[in-house]
Formats: sequence, C-alpha cells, structure tokens
Amino acid sequence: MKRLLKWLGGILVVVLLLLVAVPYFIPTGFLTEKVISLVKVYTGRDLEIKGETHLSLLPSVALEMSDVSFSGVEGGKYPQMVSLDNLSVGVALMPLLSGKVDIEKFELENPIISLEKTASGKANWEFTPETVEEAAVETPTEVERAEKVEEQGDPLAAMSIHGIDISNATLRYYDAQTKALQEVKGVSIEIGSIAPNEPLEAEVELTYLDRPIEVALNISDLSRFLQQEEVSFSAEATAKNLAFKMSGKTDAKAVQKGLTVTSSLKIDDSEDLLSWLKIDAPEFIENFKKVGYQATLRATPTKVSLEKAKITAGKIIGDGSVSVDISNAKPSIVAKLALNQIDIDDFSASGNTVEEKVGEKTESPAGEKIVWSKDPIDFSALSLVNLKSTLSVAKLILPKVTITNAAINADIKNGVLTSKISSDPIFSGVVGSSLTLNATKSVPTLSLSTEMEKLKVGDALQQLVEMDHLTGELTSKFSVSSEGNSVDALVRHLDGKGSLSLIEGVLKGVDVAASIDRQRSGGSALPQPTDQTEIKDLKATFTINDSVLKTNDLKIKAKYVDIPLYGQVSIYDQTQDVEAKPTLNEEYTGKGKMLVGVPLPLKVKGTWYDPQVEVSLGQVITRVIASQLTKAPGKAVKGIVNGGGTLGKGLLDGGGSLGKGLLEGGGALFNKLKDDDK
Repeated sequence: MKRLLKWLGGILVVVLLLLVAVPYFIPTGFLTEKVISLVKVYTGRDLEIKGETHLSLLPSVALEMSDVSFSGVEGGKYPQMVSLDNLSVGVALMPLLSGKVDIEKFELENPIISLEKTASGKANWEFTPETVEEAAVETPTEVERAEKVEEQGDPLAAMSIHGIDISNATLRYYDAQTKALQEVKGVSIEIGSIAPNEPLEAEVELTYLDRPIEVALNISDLSRFLQQEEVSFSAEATAKNLAFKMSGKTDAKAVQKGLTVTSSLKIDDSEDLLSWLKIDAPEFIENFKKVGYQATLRATPTKVSLEKAKITAGKIIGDGSVSVDISNAKPSIVAKLALNQIDIDDFSASGNTVEEKVGEKTESPAGEKIVWSKDPIDFSALSLVNLKSTLSVAKLILPKVTITNAAINADIKNGVLTSKISSDPIFSGVVGSSLTLNATKSVPTLSLSTEMEKLKVGDALQQLVEMDHLTGELTSKFSVSSEGNSVDALVRHLDGKGSLSLIEGVLKGVDVAASIDRQRSGGSALPQPTDQTEIKDLKATFTINDSVLKTNDLKIKAKYVDIPLYGQVSIYDQTQDVEAKPTLNEEYTGKGKMLVGVPLPLKVKGTWYDPQVEVSLGQVITRVIASQLTKAPGKAVKGIVNGGGTLGKGLLDGGGSLGKGLLEGGGALFNKLKDDDK
C-alpha cells in the first residue's frame, strides 16, 4: 500500500512538473500564429500581437497578451478597429481536463473600439471571410454554422465565466458621409457571472463630455439569448438630471429585425442637459426644464418610433406617437400628438410676452408707437429635417385670447413649412388659416391666408384691444405675403389683398340723427354715452403693398346715415390718410332734414397714436345753401338777409352731428353772408 502511494505521489509530481515545464517548451509564436491565422480566415482582417505572449498552466491555464490590434476596413479613417494594451484570460485547470471551460478571469485593459462607415457606405463591422483558395482552413457556410449550433445545443452548457472586466475603454463612431464623430471615453464594464440558464447582469460606467454616466443591463437567460430565443431584458441609464429606462423581450437578431420595448425618459433640467451636449438652448427653454415620456419604443438601425406615448414638457401634457427615420441623409419625422395646452408666452424669454417680442412700445405725448423688432429670426431648423405632423391642442393660449380644440397640420419638406389651422369657433365665428414659410432662400418668404365667417366683432375688440365701440358679425377673407429675417422686415415688406363685410352691427357713442335732434331742441349736439348707430351693412375690399393698406370702396349703410370711406393706412409707419363722407339718408325725418343728402367730409391723418381730424365745413355750408336755393330760393334768400330764417336757423341751431365745431365755425360765415346780402 505504501509502495502504491509512493508510485501515485511520484506520478503526481511528474505531472505537476510537466504542467509547469510544458509552457516553456511550447513556442509562443506557434500559438499566436495559429490565432492570427484563424482570425484572418473568419474575418478577412489582420490580428497583430506586437507585445509579449505568456502562457502558464498552474495554478490555472492563463494566457496574457499585450499590445494587440485588429485591423479596420480598407479606406477607413481608423487603421485599427480594435486595439488594447493587455488581454488576460484565466481558465481553471481541473474542469478543463473533464471537458468543461471554467473561465476565472477575462480582462481587457485600455481597449479602443472604433466603429465607422466609409464614404462608400461600407461598415467596418461587416467582415469578408477568406475563400478556401486563400485560406488553409475551410470557412463554414451559414447553414453549416446553424446546424452546428443546433447540434451542440447550449453554447454555455460546457462553459462558465466568473466575470468580465473591461477598464478604461474608448468607444467611437465615425460616419464619413456626414463627417459626424461620436466618442465616449473612460468606459468601465463589469459583467457578473455567466453560466448556463442564469441571468446576465452587467454594469457600465463611462464618461461622455466630462460627465459620468451609469448603465445597468439585465438579460433573463443568456443561454437562450445566444441560441436566438426570445428572452426578457431591462436596461437603465442615469446621469445628472437624466434617467432612461427600458424593458421588454428580445433575441440575438433584434439589432437586424428591430427591437420593441417599453421605455421612459425623465429629464429634470433640459437647459443643463443641452448645455452638457453643447447644444445652444433657446431662451424659452427655462419654461420646459422638466421633460419626459413613457412609451412603447420600436427601434431598428434606421428608424426609431415612440407609440402610445405619454409626454410632458413644462405645463404641456399629451399623448400620441412620434417616429424618426434616419435611412436618408435628412431625418424624417412623423408625429401625431394631442396636447392639453400650448401657451405661446411659454416660447418667449422669461419675463417677456409674445407681444413684447414682436415690438416694443415707445411713449409719445398722445399715445404709444410700436417699434418693430429687428432681432434676427433663425429659420435654419426647417432645413435640418423633413416633418409630417398632426397636432391637436385642447387649449391654444395666445395673447389675450384662448382657442379651444385647435388642429394644426404642419409639414416640412426640404426647408419649406406648410401649415393649416382650424379650431372651435373663435368669438362665435368660424376661422381657418393656412401658412407657408420658405426658408430655402437667403431671405425667407412667408404667405398667410385667413378666412373668418360670422365672427362677433364686439367680443373680439373687447378682449383683444379693450374697445367696445363696435359690434356685429364680421366675414372676412384675406391673403398676405412677405419676406425677411425679422419682424421689422416682415411687416415692412407686407403685400396682399382682402375683403370684409359686417352686418347687424352697432357703432356705440355716435348717433348722427339724435345729435341733430338734440341741437334743434336746444340741447347738446355732442355725443352722449347712450348714443349708438345701427349698421345695416359694411363692405370693403383692400390691397396691401409694402405694408400700405388701401381701400377705395368701403361703404357703411346705417340707420339714417351712409358713410363712404377711402384712403390708406401704413401698417409699418402706423399712420393713416383716410377720408369719410357721412351723409344723412332719406330714412331720416328729424328736425335737421335740410341736411339729408349733404355729405360731411371728415379726414383723419397723422399717426395711430396721435391722429388729426379735419372737418370740411365750407363744403357743407356751400352744399346746404345750394340745396336750399334749389328747393326754396325765396325762403333761402329771406333767411340769409334776415340773419337766420329757415336756412340760418337750420344751420345755426340744427348742426347736429356737425357738433359745436360746425355751429361755431359756421357763425362767422353766416354773419358775413348777412352783411353782404345786398
């Protein structure tokens, strides 16, 4: 028995000595050459090992290589697709003797992985194996490989890995067609135990643009995943002010056929996030600091879509779907969203409203002048993507008015934006508009068409400009166009045309007939708070040329009075030169009947904020005298000679709508007529 033990002990010592000595008798060059040859066969690329190679069998089988590189694609930016300083692999010896691979250690130090697409579109991760004639080893076909996988079964059945450690890796991607380069440094990856029918857990730490990012990954069963069976997985990425999660089911071919998962994104400070990514943030971003979504995410190498999405951005809450297709040089976006609200003021800088952004108001002695903003408007974003979108907004909050159930269809194609807008009735009227913005030229062009039907003017004026002098139902149609890179330029170059009509209206504060009657009864001809004129019909057409609106056919038919108006208004300069000729019509039967058919020429000139009104009394008096001489020459002459009479009293006492100005201004003329009656 003792002899047997001695024999066994001696054999064991010899085996141990052999295990220690064998690596010294196996040329490391033979080992590296074999590995290099196999890599060349299966990839068509070159594996180069410039550093030392060490092999040991005790206490476990260990292989160490240094200064290793794997060549990139021909004509690419990076000569090496992969390079690393050190590779260390350790395999337990005893399990290996029984046919089981138990990897105790797998470490990569300072690897640099460079993925790229060449100018021709070839990716460096697409390999071209050598043909049989070129290689000493025959390359198996895809069918043969699949049959081998099926024959061998679970690739992890005879293998286990206690962990993988990759330290200080650099990952980068370059697209020669777009010249886009993305690079991530300082990547550390720790993968836990890998064993048959066990979940895989991995943790990744990396630094992108000097900010740390942590990533966690879990795959429910790596064996099934490698056998191209569907498995559950989850992933989570976190950084400062950013959290992204997704979970679902996938398999080994998900990258090619697409991935469908449930995902969520939470951004606590979008301004900080854009600053980190070196993206210029608009001033209004502070109104949308908190942004997030929950959705079903579908992704392929060229298309990403969010379906059944719940979206939040500041005060905006919505749902819908969004897809981004990057298969072409210019991304294409298709979106369908329903939002609770959009407040236009949220898209202006803090403390500024949209009204303030359009133009500042400069005080003048009699009012306020708008100074149109010359700040440049950047339309370049329209050239970055193509867009097809349908947006519905429960509340569209504009300055001084809220529109409900607004529907906005907007398309962007090759730098041209087209949009159509509709909504619930606005001020009880139907309003629709369409817009086209062309940003392909050095000076952008804008065109806008709007139709309004039966809009309640009184409600609109009261809410928009706090004026309640006019009511009625307005129907209008107009189209305008302009060009420019600022509000100032767009207003200055405004062109267009249109028409409008108003029915069943009331002009408050003015009653021509009542003013005349009060004056003839010894009262005041000045307008009274209760005065109002019923407007039966108002019609007009107009043109706009270089911001100057002109009309020659505005006509108002009211109770007792007709008012034709013509002239022009400069929108840019905020001036007007308009003449109106109010005239009592045959409906009037009051005490100033002698004024029926006699127009009162009124001119309004000057600025919007300091208008100047002129009344041509001489024309009125001349027309009255001519009218009375024609109708009753005897009474007219007698009235003039006696200093009053029918005509004198009618004019002096019954000026009515001409007001005190007419009475006082006409007095001197009548005195002169009396003095010169002979």
